[in-house]
Amino acid sequence: MVEEAVISLLKDLGLSNYEARVLYALFRLKEADAKQIAELANVPRTKIYEILEKLAAAGYVIVKDTRPRVYASKDPKAIIRRMINERWEHLEKIAKRAEQIGEILPVLSESGESRKNYIMKFREIDDFLAMLREELSENAIIFHTRESEYLFSRLGRKMVEADVDVIVDGKRVYLPLHPLHEPMREVTVMVFLEEPYVRIFERWADEHRRTSP
Repeated sequence: MVEEAVISLLKDLGLSNYEARVLYALFRLKEADAKQIAELANVPRTKIYEILEKLAAAGYVIVKDTRPRVYASKDPKAIIRRMINERWEHLEKIAKRAEQIGEILPVLSESGESRKNYIMKFREIDDFLAMLREELSENAIIFHTRESEYLFSRLGRKMVEADVDVIVDGKRVYLPLHPLHEPMREVTVMVFLEEPYVRIFERWADEHRRTSP
């Protein structure tokens, strides 16, 4: 069935079930208000506005300033091509980051079992930055990606561009476990305190600074 095939494809491209159903409904309606879209998509009215605004923010839906507000879909083929390209870009970023982290992790295994290192979780990126603002010393060095530079620039510490986010601060190292510039539900950070681990990161930092432009 065409409807099931298209909705399944949209879900594979990153949309939730409701988002896929709403976008498919708009593909069929071309242009409609929220009530009409909710009825065709079989989505609760309490969810429809949130979903439509999210799809609009992603650039998949056009919002017309009318009363009632009207929503229109762009060309379905163009939207799907764009979603495929975005998916490829996302996967390439994940692969690149996995490769970068992979260069560090085998070296860390030389230090044996971790006893003092721990993981910190923050509900939002601003919570993580607030902690760093309080905890980092003046001598801390922030290694940042191009995408995360604007986030760390708020901290007023020395910054060096790198392929991965790492913060080296004396006897403590912070390693975010996912790209900080991407939307996420929480921020997970590995904190290294054991001296062998810290020395490994210090050697990595020194080498990176020597080879950086």
